[in-house]
Amino acid sequence: MEGAPPTSAGYQIARHLAEKDIQAFLGSTPDIDTTSAQQLANIRYDPDSFFQGKLRQITAMMKQKGQAVRLQFSEEEFIILYPDEEIAQINMSESRLGALSAAPISPGGLSFTFCDDLFSPDDGAADSIMRLDALMWKTALWASRGRIPYETDLHRAVALDRWPNLTRLLLLPNTLEIAALWAEQPHSLIETAAKLKIPQRYVFGFYSAVFALGLANTGETMKALDYIPIAADVGEKQPVSTSWLSNWIPFFRSKNG
Repeated sequence: MEGAPPTSAGYQIARHLAEKDIQAFLGSTPDIDTTSAQQLANIRYDPDSFFQGKLRQITAMMKQKGQAVRLQFSEEEFIILYPDEEIAQINMSESRLGALSAAPISPGGLSFTFCDDLFSPDDGAADSIMRLDALMWKTALWASRGRIPYETDLHRAVALDRWPNLTRLLLLPNTLEIAALWAEQPHSLIETAAKLKIPQRYVFGFYSAVFALGLANTGETMKALDYIPIAADVGEKQPVSTSWLSNWIPFFRSKNG
């Protein structure tokens, strides 16, 4: 089901994959004192200075033109985005993509051209193909490393416009708990970390990722949401960190569809 929480089996697999390189995605910054200007500055970043921001801008142009686009990092390193399939074909290793996403883009470090390429499953190995939303999610995590975009208000309540399709996104520790909490009731980033008793950087990283997908709602008037309880799979051992979700995992949809 589109937009529904993943099965517990899928969650287990995603956790296993994520924990290997958790620091690469969430950094190691300790919790901050929100009264310290220096510490506040240390947990902020500019998405537009990273591949995350360039990807967002280029994707918007691609969708407007309805034409594939080739992003060139070097002669041999490139990504082709396909608008109809919302697929990215990636011609570089995972580690190289992570390195390019984690550092600010230098002048001339990325070029792009629109092309008439049509997507074919035979164009590359299966592991070179990624959903566009999954690519945007990962590049945001690599860039943010547990930080938040400039102008983010740590004390303003956050809600989700809709549940992210977590079945195809990289899940990091406490992803489900944060999403479920914001589904139940909007909370600020600081309140979320305190209530769930988790490091602030976990909340900051998750916020940066959902912000990149356009799902974070911090407006004065939140959308009205329907909440539908979904039972977890019976008989399957749940991760300790999700024990409070073992019998009830909420998901929601906008009343507007």
